[in-house]
Amino acid sequence: MKINATKSLLKAALLSYVLYRCLTATALAATAPYPPSKVITGLSWDLSTVTSLRKAAGSDIWPTTWGADGNLYGAWGDGGGFNGSQSSVAAGRTSLGFAAISGTPAAGDTGSYTGTNIWGRAPSHAKYPATFGGKVSEMFSVDGVLYGEGALWTSANCGCSDPTNKSGSNQNDHTLIWSSDLGRSWTIAPWKSASAFGSFLQFGKDYQGAFDPAHLYFYYSGDSNSDPSHVYLRRMAKKAVTADPATPGHFEYFVGLDSSGSPYWTTVKANAQPVFTDSNSPAAQGTSLGVVFDAPLGRYVAIEGHGDKAGQIGIFESLTPWGPWATVAYYDNWGGFNESAGDGNGMYFPSKWISSDGRSLWAVFSGLGAFDSFNVAQAVLRINDSKSQTPVSLD
Repeated sequence: MKINATKSLLKAALLSYVLYRCLTATALAATAPYPPSKVITGLSWDLSTVTSLRKAAGSDIWPTTWGADGNLYGAWGDGGGFNGSQSSVAAGRTSLGFAAISGTPAAGDTGSYTGTNIWGRAPSHAKYPATFGGKVSEMFSVDGVLYGEGALWTSANCGCSDPTNKSGSNQNDHTLIWSSDLGRSWTIAPWKSASAFGSFLQFGKDYQGAFDPAHLYFYYSGDSNSDPSHVYLRRMAKKAVTADPATPGHFEYFVGLDSSGSPYWTTVKANAQPVFTDSNSPAAQGTSLGVVFDAPLGRYVAIEGHGDKAGQIGIFESLTPWGPWATVAYYDNWGGFNESAGDGNGMYFPSKWISSDGRSLWAVFSGLGAFDSFNVAQAVLRINDSKSQTPVSLD
């Protein structure tokens, strides 16, 4: 009996070990589109905080940026943000809202970060009243001004009595909004576009530390049906950020490197060349990319989505914003969240929440069900110090 029991225990231990190896191997799956990084050789996640530090239940999307006053600023959709509920207008629900987020998450400390609704269902659930609705897909802060890329509902286009209570987004009316008073009031650009600028290349507080402070950089996806595998990079002059993007020459598109290794740009979109490729991304879903500069490490860290589900993500790094990229981790079902969170609504590494040594980052993400909220998870990077490089000059 003891021998049989011992054999059973050994078999169980061996099976557990094999399963462990399989699960950890999925971080660098065989289908990853780029070779493993020699600098950031992996990462570990603390997923306990996804539930223990969850806030703003019923409010999703949450693009964030580091504002000039030191707070993070984020946008939510169809809910009550940090100070309300999605249950009703009376409880604080609004189509679109903005919040200031102070502090830094810490496992086991629910008060380590706090959110305050700045613009929403005032006065009971926000400091200032929302005046339009829709969704904001990206935020950035430059020279003390907050910007948001939105697909908006207004009294002029919603066909409703109150655009601040209209669900969903207006995909026929992409435009830019900005706030010179840290989210208290917003200006809507007079133009509209068929699509958003893209995912903003995030640097430090209020765009500090940008390698090229005269320009703003955006990653945008190829057509999800005809070109689902590629992500491209374009830039605009900072001084022209609020101008109509249809203006000839407004955007410059990355087309490669010249003989000296410097990036080469064109104003002809058709000549743009991809800066990231993932052939695993299915048609009709495409590839998305969000990039933040990890200043202490001197590396650009990217979160990539290669499907609609919350767990279909990859983490990559590069010495430059246009690659070449190397794989840190690649998941088909990160955290098992494909089942529990369903469709993802984006994932971000706020630059404010990068540790002083660059090795700890906090991800913000949302999804469906209980994940329709502000969720955070800590990633700790494993660094091969012998392979670290001095950041290159990109001027």
